[in-house]
Amino acid sequence: MATDDDIAVSGNGGEHGGGQVRLGKAKGGVRLNGMNGDVELVEVPLRRSSRILVPRKVFSSLSVARDTILPEPVLADFIFLLISSEAAFRPTDSVSLLSLEETILTEHLWPTTFLFSVPPSTQWNLKKEPRSYAEACARPDAAAWRAAMDREISGLKDMDAFLECDLPPGKKPLTLKWVFAIKTDVDGQIIHGKEKARVIAQGYRQRPEDFGATAAPVAKLSSVCIVLAWAALQDLEIYQFNCKTAFLHAKLCHDVYCHPVPGWPMSRPGHVLKIVAALYGLRQSAYEFYMLFFNLLLAIGLSRCSVDHGVFYGEWTSPPDPSVPMPVDGSPLFLIIPIHVDDSLGITNSSSLYKWFLNSLSQCLHIVDLGPCAKFLNMVIIRD
Repeated sequence: MATDDDIAVSGNGGEHGGGQVRLGKAKGGVRLNGMNGDVELVEVPLRRSSRILVPRKVFSSLSVARDTILPEPVLADFIFLLISSEAAFRPTDSVSLLSLEETILTEHLWPTTFLFSVPPSTQWNLKKEPRSYAEACARPDAAAWRAAMDREISGLKDMDAFLECDLPPGKKPLTLKWVFAIKTDVDGQIIHGKEKARVIAQGYRQRPEDFGATAAPVAKLSSVCIVLAWAALQDLEIYQFNCKTAFLHAKLCHDVYCHPVPGWPMSRPGHVLKIVAALYGLRQSAYEFYMLFFNLLLAIGLSRCSVDHGVFYGEWTSPPDPSVPMPVDGSPLFLIIPIHVDDSLGITNSSSLYKWFLNSLSQCLHIVDLGPCAKFLNMVIIRD
């Protein structure tokens, strides 16, 4: 039985096995069975409101260089201590090993340390994207994900997304995180070489003075289905295009700062990054890009649908450009653009009009022409 001065918790991992760890009050600290001497406890914040106590001695013993793979017994002991401490404070909660590992190891120790949690090689599922920067660098296909990260960093530099500077007084920098995704074809097969890596900001930590409007409309699924049905009935052309690094084309109206990108340290210690472009994850990024795209479409000659602000349409009774001929039946040219963030459809009665439209957009955005649409919003489109 545990006394008022002792709290018994169950756990497993490392040398502790499946037994119990007993935390007892001691002069100048806390006595923890399995470790020599008393250790000082330090608070570590979690995502939720609860806080846990972790021995400072554990942190100092695990302060390793970046790109170091921790021995599994050491990592298991560390996670076990975290779970034990959490259970001591909130014994009724079920604690996720993965969430604790992700939160503590890759977020709260960055940038002074960067710890790798590497499961046994038999547990790798290469059909799924990595869950963290640590896993992406440790998997057998690490070269592909590293190449994806290099492409992302190159894109951020090309778009002048960041400005290295000192942190102004009163400002609190956000944390950046890597997010990965795989790309599949219409049959669900992975397209190798098309791996995606994105640097996102943890926008949920933004203060109210760091952003303004946040709403960004997208085309309703019902609107997309209606447009596709009408295109099939009228035998219209259905094209698809997207905008590469879409949000980065828009610029922020507020001053927002962040810590360095994981894996890419600053040129000078103590510097932070000022976010200039609408980085993924920020509260206002989707709105800033939508307004940019909205103004560009209006300048080309399209109008916004009054009942669905994610759908745009245009009609021309005369050619908008000498390269665009009028239909032989004398009908006007028209183009319908449903947008979903950075993915869009182009439904039209003239392929020349669509090419002119893409060329006009490409003067301001990095547009990728995907040709005739085969899959949009997980809907497979088959034309006969």
